Amino acid sequence: MRTLKLQDKSFCELVDQLKKNTEFSILIKPIESKPISSLRQILRKLPVAALKLLARSHNIPVTAKVKKDELILELYAKLTSDIHFAEIFFNLSVPQRQAFEKIMSVDCLPLEVCISQHLDLLDLRKLGYIQYYNFDDGNYACVSDEIKNSHRYLCQSGKLGELTRASHLYNYTAAAVNLYGILRISDLIGIFNGNEYRITNSSEYLYLIQKYFSNSEKSNFFVFEDCVVSASLRGKDLSEIKKMAAENENKPRFSPVKQVFLKYTDPLYFDTTPELSALEWFLVKKFPENPAVVDEIIERISLHVREGNPFEEYVKIFKDWELEFDQDNMAKLLDYISRFSYTARTWKNNGFTQAEIDLFRKNTRISAKVGRNDLCVCGSGRKYKKCCGR
Repeated sequence: MRTLKLQDKSFCELVDQLKKNTEFSILIKPIESKPISSLRQILRKLPVAALKLLARSHNIPVTAKVKKDELILELYAKLTSDIHFAEIFFNLSVPQRQAFEKIMSVDCLPLEVCISQHLDLLDLRKLGYIQYYNFDDGNYACVSDEIKNSHRYLCQSGKLGELTRASHLYNYTAAAVNLYGILRISDLIGIFNGNEYRITNSSEYLYLIQKYFSNSEKSNFFVFEDCVVSASLRGKDLSEIKKMAAENENKPRFSPVKQVFLKYTDPLYFDTTPELSALEWFLVKKFPENPAVVDEIIERISLHVREGNPFEEYVKIFKDWELEFDQDNMAKLLDYISRFSYTARTWKNNGFTQAEIDLFRKNTRISAKVGRNDLCVCGSGRKYKKCCGR
């Protein structure tokens, strides 16, 4: 085995500084063995808690009841995806790329080398592309054979640029359908071009999206006519999707800055509000012995609120976990959900919260009178009667 020798330094000192972050310490803890070249074997060595954190880092939905073998299959597919790897590699800084390639050039690298030079490389560990080992009284960083092969293939095939571009467009699309549910492709391209130096057009967008994502069962969206639509609506009648697209087109759309918008690439990202925290605290007090279950309940409630699903779906959440409420606590639960719904970003409001919509309408009424055929004061470019005056 080829290794790079280095004078001894204390990696443990760095770990001690970071142990306050429990999740982080779970992921950076070295495996007590010699380096393993197989990614499948590496994943099997990790505890379920670490696998769940890795899954969430890659936007893979995780339930409290998920089995270890299922997690390993999902993570292996994600980590060996050329498209996914291209996006990760593209977003690395130059020093990060150099350090990553240095690790891949040898069987294992003393951990002090990459840590002392590039602390940001720990992000790749949290994503599972680098694994840490403790053996022969030292700590080492290694990359699995599958990850090395993906990197080699992308570099030799010349596909790195195209895959990176496709993945970049995918992230904007995923964020859009998570935030709005449905959006016209022309509007999505407008959002992309308004935030990126290298703009796109409908021809490039459709070519790359259809080539790499349209047939993927794991994609969180699909293309319908001139719209991108959340996969959650796949079972809906086509007439309902058309109606939803038409209704959203006549409403103002929540348009956050790029850094905020791309947070919604994660299907389980929701704004943290006092109302959401209050709902979570109520459930934690009710079921203190099941924190993982509470996390999943909060996620499912948040999804139902965002999508505007009927009340029966909320009831099903608690039936699935066989959790019961007396009449008084059920009334409190519904009140907490109602308050949270009022401040949550929803598809029916085109990404706005109902609280924001009500405040805007109130301010609009207070301002100078606007004729029904005048342009709406929200700046949407539509007539007031077809926008905020509906």
